[in-house]
Amino acid sequence: MPGMGTHSDVSFNESNANAILEQKIESQKNIKAFFSKNDKTPNYDGFIELVNINTREPKKQFVVQIKKVAKMRKNKDNSFSYEFETKFLYYVKAKVAESPAIVFVIEFETQICYYKYLSDEYLASLDFEGKENVTLRLSEADQISDIAVFYNTLDRIASERNLRFIDKSPEQIAEIQTAMEWLNKTMEELSFLKDMLPGFWKFGIANSNSISMNLSLIEKGHKTIIAGGASGANAFGLYLQTKGVLDTGIREFRSDPYFNTKIDFTNTTTPQIYVKEVIRDLLEAYFNKGILNVSFLSDKVLSEILFSFLDKIAVNANAINSICHKNIITADYKQEETVAHAKEILLYVVALFIDIMESKDDNVLKQIFNNMLKRSLYYDFKGIDIIDILGMHRLFIAKEKYNITEITFDTFLKKLIFLTKDYRLYAMVILELEKRKVTTIKRIWDISTSGHDGNKLERAIDLWLAELPMEYDSYYHGQFKKNDNYKFSTNIKYNIMLKEESFGCYMSMVYHRYENNKSIQIIRDKDIKFQIDYSKQERIISRCLGAFPIEFLNSKVPLYNGIKIFLWQGIAEYYNIDMRCDGVVIENMKHTLFKNK
Repeated sequence: MPGMGTHSDVSFNESNANAILEQKIESQKNIKAFFSKNDKTPNYDGFIELVNINTREPKKQFVVQIKKVAKMRKNKDNSFSYEFETKFLYYVKAKVAESPAIVFVIEFETQICYYKYLSDEYLASLDFEGKENVTLRLSEADQISDIAVFYNTLDRIASERNLRFIDKSPEQIAEIQTAMEWLNKTMEELSFLKDMLPGFWKFGIANSNSISMNLSLIEKGHKTIIAGGASGANAFGLYLQTKGVLDTGIREFRSDPYFNTKIDFTNTTTPQIYVKEVIRDLLEAYFNKGILNVSFLSDKVLSEILFSFLDKIAVNANAINSICHKNIITADYKQEETVAHAKEILLYVVALFIDIMESKDDNVLKQIFNNMLKRSLYYDFKGIDIIDILGMHRLFIAKEKYNITEITFDTFLKKLIFLTKDYRLYAMVILELEKRKVTTIKRIWDISTSGHDGNKLERAIDLWLAELPMEYDSYYHGQFKKNDNYKFSTNIKYNIMLKEESFGCYMSMVYHRYENNKSIQIIRDKDIKFQIDYSKQERIISRCLGAFPIEFLNSKVPLYNGIKIFLWQGIAEYYNIDMRCDGVVIENMKHTLFKNK
């Protein structure tokens, strides 16, 4: 008569091996084990999950196979050998994609746990195809002796796996590759954009069109889901590829920090649409927040820029001179000044700023200064305009005297991060003029309307529009050499109307754009009437009626700003970019000049 079934030593050893491993890896509560006890499935024995140390949220899952042995066989080179069935290896190769796979070997007599990460490269090195068993070579380095080290190893493996796993069809990958190639090719063509990204080599794209997202609104402590269950949301982001590191340039979109992140709940944004938006945003950032390459600007434009600084400081001369009881700043700069004087004034103002900010005395005064800086940064995120701040607050005069510590130009350049882009521009202009051995700058614009001299304004507008095409052409060829792809061209006839009001002169301008050619032609035509014949509107391709010429002249750098606008428009038209920003910011408004669309 057959006896009752019994539990073998093998079954107890398997449970014991699982328990040994589980207790070891869960000891620091940063790895959670999910093992199938007494499981006879041929594929795997469960999985382990990395836990985020800070949030305790699951971070990455690993598929595992657990093997047991009483005592490992030691080789002459002090390594250990274990005969391993290949069924799990076949399963990993065929089925395991995003989740990394690990095989554990537990020496249950000594309770030593060994592990081996079954990477694609390691699987290939085992040469297991057509075999039932292979030999795993293990060393002391493969032992789990320090859980913190083991966790960090798994974390690194997870990051590497995330980079390589792409949950995309071949068609989707090809679409992303095409967009990525276009983006990086455009970055090479518009090389000046790379200046905004130190160390830039190439962009990579992170994308997922299957992430689950909820859009919620938190109001008075209550959260309301306003768009839920968007399992088909499309997410894009850019990352910087590292030269010399193997990278396909495509990743799954995860929680990593990215550039130009875009979440599309409608799942209608294609990779090509996204990369065009990236270029548009970079161009907008460059022309609104960056500065042009001063080495391509003429001496005239450099003089224009530096005189704008002198005029700005002159407005606040009395207040700033009073702070230190020293008349170093002139209240009215005439037609000519030296580059050395402009440099001296620039260093003086920045030195005053540094002394006040680093002074241990006058705490009340310093607090007032700090509060003003905070308000400046709150309303204008471009940086700190210390001339305006020093000039507007009379409490600085209460101090008997500030002893200004002289600073070098190198020290000044290190402080530029705190200042607006204008101060960086002034510094670059001074360095460029010194490089060219230009010692004197001349005033380009004089639009003071003393006595309501409207003719002075008219002459300034005529001079600006006569000079601008040549200055733009000169800068363009410095930047792009013989490549005319991005050249803006237009054919304009304009007229100006001045109205004298009690507060000064109001200027309106109307222009008609006629058939284009391959250059910029801007001609004053006094026969153009301000009573527009709307019955002939088809001849007026583009028109403007407003006070924008005065806004350009008030910026003090109309040639410099005009060059920026023509550059923006020409590039945007070439790439057929949606001009969302509709121009370059001048005097806190967005402007275009005679654009073709």
